[in-house]
Amino acid sequence: MTIRSAASSRLLSVLSALVLGGLALSACGSSSASPPPTTTMVLQQSAPTFHVNPVATSGAQVGDTATFEAPLFQNGRVVGELSGSRTLVQTSKDLSWATPARVQGHTAGQALNLWFTTDIFYIFGKGSIQTQGERFAPENTDPTALPQIQISVAAPMAVIGGTRQFAFAHGQLNSLRHADGTYTQTFTLRLGN
Repeated sequence: MTIRSAASSRLLSVLSALVLGGLALSACGSSSASPPPTTTMVLQQSAPTFHVNPVATSGAQVGDTATFEAPLFQNGRVVGELSGSRTLVQTSKDLSWATPARVQGHTAGQALNLWFTTDIFYIFGKGSIQTQGERFAPENTDPTALPQIQISVAAPMAVIGGTRQFAFAHGQLNSLRHADGTYTQTFTLRLGN
């Protein structure tokens, strides 16, 4: 056997092993197991208490934060606590596509800043659910008034994980803001892998 034919034989062996391994993995991944069931959970939230942490003494600056917390209720009983933060990640002058002339909806005609929001919903005795998303707010808005969710219109955020009974949670949170500053938080979750 020549060196060239030995190398070709080894290459053919390696490629065969890779193809067979890939077929075995794809067969494992295509099992007929159904995805975890969807669970819906609805919580009522009090108007949040805010703590504003600006970077500068005047005007919106990238890095401004607002932290907040609020109790969570089900059937009139306190069942948990919301804790979250918002960070200004882009100001209106850096969002050329979000100029007043292009903005529609309840913020029409206003220059918008982009805020990144992370929320942790701790449910007593059950665990926590983590959510993340982006919110636009008019550039001159008081950070304690955020998010600028239009009253009576659900605003979605991604569920990115959880702990204990909510481990590996994924799905969506729809926040519905009411005129009195309270919220209805509706989770549509898949639990497990």
